[in-house]
Amino acid sequence: MLTARMIVLNYNGKELLQRFLLSVIASAKASAYPCAVSVLDNCSTDGSVDFLKKEFPGVDIYQASKNRVLCSYNEMVREVSEDVVILLNSDMELEQGFVSPLLDVFKNNQDAFFVAGYGDRSISKFHWGVLGASFAYPGYEQAKERRGFTLSAGVAAFDRKKFIELGGYDEMFLPGIYEDVDLCYRAWKKGWKGYYEPASRKVHLGQASFKKRFSSIEIQKMAYRNSLLFMIKNMTDPFLIGQMILILPLRLVSALLLGKLFIWQGAIEAFKKLSLALRARKEVRESFIKKDREIIEFLSENKHAWAPPHFCEVSAENRT
Repeated sequence: MLTARMIVLNYNGKELLQRFLLSVIASAKASAYPCAVSVLDNCSTDGSVDFLKKEFPGVDIYQASKNRVLCSYNEMVREVSEDVVILLNSDMELEQGFVSPLLDVFKNNQDAFFVAGYGDRSISKFHWGVLGASFAYPGYEQAKERRGFTLSAGVAAFDRKKFIELGGYDEMFLPGIYEDVDLCYRAWKKGWKGYYEPASRKVHLGQASFKKRFSSIEIQKMAYRNSLLFMIKNMTDPFLIGQMILILPLRLVSALLLGKLFIWQGAIEAFKKLSLALRARKEVRESFIKKDREIIEFLSENKHAWAPPHFCEVSAENRT
């Protein structure tokens, strides 16, 4: 039988743990699969660890050696032994039936890398020459009620061995934004899949701790910087790379006219990390067996049910 461990990432979220952790524990107990609960504390300074020891003595606490935001998961995932790790934030309330539908997908689909729960059904979408995960698309309200596939998810259940094989979240994207898209897209290019299971229900406030640390402008700057780094690292289709390069000057001119200086700041920071992105590109490219446009076309419209027959394997000789 498959086993799972729910890992709640916490940074100065004592109030959120007090509010939501009981729902995580209850969903673990209700699981049809053996499921443990841990809190990964990201060097909190608000007394979170003391609070957990006092109020939740049965919950395993793992203290990160350094606050690497989502990348702190990498450290802990290597230390646990369960088949599936369910990576959660402290600002989430789970329904009791949250766990079992996720594990059922792994049980029945050997190619599953991750499984996302209700509401996290994204498509691939290009904007100003860069690829992103979009939830704002026609038919989303209907699509989120059906099983299917999703481009990426930061909060989801992951095959632990596959997660480790991919190296987890890439610290190049720190302090955050796009590291989840990068990880999941690399899995798609390796021939694995991201499934969407709406029976796994939760309420997620979203970036509760992150928004305390960074302003909206800072987050937008990081998002643009990391979108460029993501493209440089992962895109192997010459047309898509060329499209990004041609559109970049237009994006910068538009940003200047509109006073969106964070776009310029993001582009400059991306240029400073260009050598890191190129090195990462060299490291991951040999593992890719899927073509960019094959994946993008497949995920551009969320109309597919599980296991579509036309999404066939591509040999290493046919890599783009």
